Amino acid sequence: MDYKISRGAEAQAISNESLNAAQAARATERAEAEDLRNEVSEAYEDQAQELETVRQQLAEALEQVQAGEQIRERQASELADLDAAKQQRDYEAANAMTELHTAREALDALRSELAQVQARADAQASVAAERQQDAVTRLETVLAELENIKQESRTALDKAQQEAAEAREHAAGLTGQLEAITAQNRELMDALKK
Repeated sequence: MDYKISRGAEAQAISNESLNAAQAARATERAEAEDLRNEVSEAYEDQAQELETVRQQLAEALEQVQAGEQIRERQASELADLDAAKQQRDYEAANAMTELHTAREALDALRSELAQVQARADAQASVAAERQQDAVTRLETVLAELENIKQESRTALDKAQQEAAEAREHAAGLTGQLEAITAQNRELMDALKK
C-alpha cells in the first residue's frame, strides 16, 4: 500500500516538474519573441532614418539642380532681351552650368550611396523577415496554447454561470416560500388577535 502511495507521489512530482518546465519554456519563448520583435523594429527604424537622410540629401541636390536650371533659363531669356549685357550674362551662365554640374555630380554620388543603403536595407530586411517568420511560428504555437487555455476557461465560466443561475432560482424559490410563510404568520397573528 505504501509502495503504491509512493509511486503516485513520485508520478505527481514528475508531472509537476514537466508542467513547470513547459511553463518556463513558454515564458522563454515569449521573451525571445519579444526581443526579436524589438530587434526587427530597431532595424526598420534605423533603415528608415538612413533612407530619410538620403532622401533629404537627394531633395537638396534636386533643388540645387532646379535652381541651376532656373538660373540658366533666366539668363538665356535676359540674353535675348539685352544684347549689351551679353558678356556678363555669359559669365553668369557659365557659373550656373558649373553649379549645375556640381549639383549633378552630388546627385550621382547620392544615388550611388542610396543604392548602397538600399542594398544594406534589403539584406537586413531579409534577415529580419527570417527572424520575424521564426517569431511568428513561435507566437502561433503560444497563441494555440493560449486558445486552449481560453477554451478551458470558457467552459469553467459557463459551468459557474449555470451553477449561479441554479442558485438564483433556488434562492428565488426560498424567497417565495419565506413570503408565503410570512403571509401565513400574519394571518395567524390577525386570527389570534381577533
